[in-house]
Amino acid sequence: MLTVNVTCVACDGTRPCAECRAAGKTLEAAGYRVQHSSRAAALRAALAGTYGFEACVVPLAANERSVADAAVALLGGSSVALAVDDPAVLPEELPPRFSVFERSAFRAGRLPADWPGSSEAAPARAAGQPRAADDRDHATRRLRPHVAAARVKQQSKDRAGVRRVEARALIDDEIAWCKASGALFSIVLVRAPDADEALISRLLAGAVREGDGVGRRDSDYVLVLAHANREGAGAIAKRLEKILRSSKARARVSIGIASYPADAASSSALLAHASVSM
Repeated sequence: MLTVNVTCVACDGTRPCAECRAAGKTLEAAGYRVQHSSRAAALRAALAGTYGFEACVVPLAANERSVADAAVALLGGSSVALAVDDPAVLPEELPPRFSVFERSAFRAGRLPADWPGSSEAAPARAAGQPRAADDRDHATRRLRPHVAAARVKQQSKDRAGVRRVEARALIDDEIAWCKASGALFSIVLVRAPDADEALISRLLAGAVREGDGVGRRDSDYVLVLAHANREGAGAIAKRLEKILRSSKARARVSIGIASYPADAASSSALLAHASVSM
């Protein structure tokens, strides 16, 4: 019996939302098994080469061309139904086993006619089979800006009105992406005890690159620099130190650096290494 992975941007599958339940009922009525998950979990598993489902449903919003590109790069061995708000988000060419239908139909529990079809049409990528390096690199680059945008929505504001995200969660998420893609990253720990928090936050947010993250650990600031080795992180740290000392902040600044996986392989160990290196 064919198993279909119904992915979602709103739920993680433990308690499927109304849209996912409707699609699941339609598939089960047609004789398929259904496995619910978040869309991010499915793409991350495909990035790591551990995605074993023969078919999946992937919803796409109107501004998610990067996610569409990543799905095409990563899921070409499966039967994929793309539920789209705007067809313009799709690349010019789709793999043979891809189908496209309106997201309004997905919300109503309707799926493309004759999809997903037989699992004998083409074998899905077996779980554990390595993903080609160029596919992984392409998908990682396309997904990173989308992941960064999602992080901003999840951030809360502290008492000073500054948006903040916990550094450990930010680092753990980056470790997961790098384990899947084989990439590396570095963190820069910034301590400016006598500086205005709102001003420092704005300066740091303006100094990092697109796709990087700025988190907090107690009163410290933690920059997560994607695809940066120790040398690259050192250059960014010097620029940050110059900005913070020459700006209106005129802060006393201490900076430490740690790189994944060269210095440590967990968020707590990376933060400890960066603290020692200050």
